[in-house]
Amino acid sequence: MKKSIIAAGAASVALAAMPIVGVFAADGDLEQTDTVVVTVDSACSLATNNTSGDDFTATITNGNVNNAIAGSTFTITCNDTGGWDLNAVGAGTATDHVNYMDASTNVDGDDIITADGTPAASSSAWAFKLEKGGSDASNVTITTGYTAFKAIPANSTKVATGTSTAGNSTVTATYGVSIDATQSAGTYTGKVTYTLAHPASS
Repeated sequence: MKKSIIAAGAASVALAAMPIVGVFAADGDLEQTDTVVVTVDSACSLATNNTSGDDFTATITNGNVNNAIAGSTFTITCNDTGGWDLNAVGAGTATDHVNYMDASTNVDGDDIITADGTPAASSSAWAFKLEKGGSDASNVTITTGYTAFKAIPANSTKVATGTSTAGNSTVTATYGVSIDATQSAGTYTGKVTYTLAHPASS
């Protein structure tokens, strides 16, 4: 009899030590709400039709001009209301003139200058102009002067800006080059670097 009492006491102690593994509800249901928050960062993308990095080339004889050398078309897409700026700057290697066309003759005086206005065969020069397009063209502004031929800037310069919040905007560059009657034979290379800035400057 004494052993039976001791066994019952041990069982009672073990049961008291067991953890509580659940909560019993009174009348009604228990409820837990999970809140999931996702943040989408502001971003813009700049794509171009010239994905292979090919040069834009033309052959021009002395005393002639080509004002329809098609350059890149940039497609700009943003996901916010911050707007964007497209900046351009000459990136050539002509001595002291990043916005000139460098002559393959390596003679400084043979470099083709850049100048405002439509290139004319009376002098050797090059220039560029920009045109807007795309489904959001109405939200794009080409900087004053750049819808007509204008000199390649020597310093980074805003040439277009946009306020689009969705869809696509495009900016297309066209180059003009004129060769006067005495320009030396050779290859002339000019470069322009375009940079997308986001958000737009004030």
